[in-house]
Amino acid sequence: TVRTLPAVKLRYQRFFGQSGATLSLACNAFICERERAGLARGTPWYGVFDEDPGFTGEREYCYDFGFGADAPDGDQTLGLRLLPTGAYACLDFHGEWPRFRAMYEDWLERQAVWRLDATRPHIQQVERDGDGGWRGWLALPVKKR
Repeated sequence: TVRTLPAVKLRYQRFFGQSGATLSLACNAFICERERAGLARGTPWYGVFDEDPGFTGEREYCYDFGFGADAPDGDQTLGLRLLPTGAYACLDFHGEWPRFRAMYEDWLERQAVWRLDATRPHIQQVERDGDGGWRGWLALPVKKR
């Protein structure tokens, strides 16, 4: 579904040169550390990357992971950025996190109306459901052809 997402102020930790399981473990450790400290509990988490993952090699990969800046957290070492508003192709999920690759191959390549907007980041948003599992969405920045 193409939706207009609002701008979000994000407090984040930046990860370089990590992908796949290594990046998942690092992000999970970031979440668990904050939850143990009673910080950012019940808030959505955001993963952000600015480059097209199909063209960026793992060594060059830069990924920002964090939470809305309105959540209480006294860690001044975290970065602060604004996720821009705009049209995004959104894929909702519950349970296993899908990959952006599927959105490129199964949706974007078949589009006659929408194309990638490389001026804005790819975003994923996740939060715990009532059973402790994950739900959320992937958001691919798009604009009309």
